[in-house]
Amino acid sequence: MALRSYISMIYYVLIIFVIVSCHALVDDEFQEFEKKPVLNGVLIADSTISLQVTFSASLNDSTPLPVENAIVILFSKGLTDTLLHDKVGWYKSDQTAMAGQLYRCVISIPGYDTVSAETIVPKPTEISNIQFTDFAGLTNEGEKISSYRVTISNDTAQSMYWDVRMIEEGIHTMFNWDTQKLEERFFSNYFSIYMIPGKDIVMLNEASPLTIFSNQMMDENRYDITFYYSEELRSGYDNYIELRSIDRSYYEFQKQYYLYYTADFDQIGSSPQNYPLYSNVTNGLGIFTAYSATRWNIKP
Repeated sequence: MALRSYISMIYYVLIIFVIVSCHALVDDEFQEFEKKPVLNGVLIADSTISLQVTFSASLNDSTPLPVENAIVILFSKGLTDTLLHDKVGWYKSDQTAMAGQLYRCVISIPGYDTVSAETIVPKPTEISNIQFTDFAGLTNEGEKISSYRVTISNDTAQSMYWDVRMIEEGIHTMFNWDTQKLEERFFSNYFSIYMIPGKDIVMLNEASPLTIFSNQMMDENRYDITFYYSEELRSGYDNYIELRSIDRSYYEFQKQYYLYYTADFDQIGSSPQNYPLYSNVTNGLGIFTAYSATRWNIKP
């Protein structure tokens, strides 16, 4: 028995040694890489312009390092505006984004090449003929599925892109991790909605998520979309169908982000994949994009 105990002890010591050694090996493989400027900004029609400038972060960084000494200049038709630094790398303007305008952002950071990007704020899209279906099926768990059918306007002479959402807005009770207390805050809650391609040639040619789509396969000036959801609308809140008319960069980023986000999901017979994120920033990373929104109020 003493010999067996001695052998077992050696065995466990070797296992611990291997685990510790592997841990040290993984840590040593996290090499430092050259930091790059990162521009992130979404221009919303009729809203004040703001964007954030940071440096790319390594695996050892808890948060990206903000850039606080950049010169950020925004150009558009008849406008040249130097944005002022607010806090944590955020730069703000007194100007509001105008639908139909092209904006070009140029950023100078000491020691780095000039960073630039441009986007067009699309004009809002008209929505009409809202049709509600209370019972459109059941989920696998037996929950009721409801749906909305919406008609949107389209211009076949130009490329157009959209993002459809369903939103609940109002005062919500939320937990503040800083104060460790419950607080009342105005908050926008996005419902989980989805679309089914069926035999629709437009949706059959779209990559996931289908709630973000283009008019590439549309040959008429109007198009009907149907989306589904299983959550209950609550009274006491404002509920909306929101149709975002989005820039192409917004469309490309969201489609690529879906691949990026779902690539690590383990599935039987497949291994994790690696997909880069889309960026339209020259000499840097990030996304500079825009949208305008049309809303339709719905009732529980």
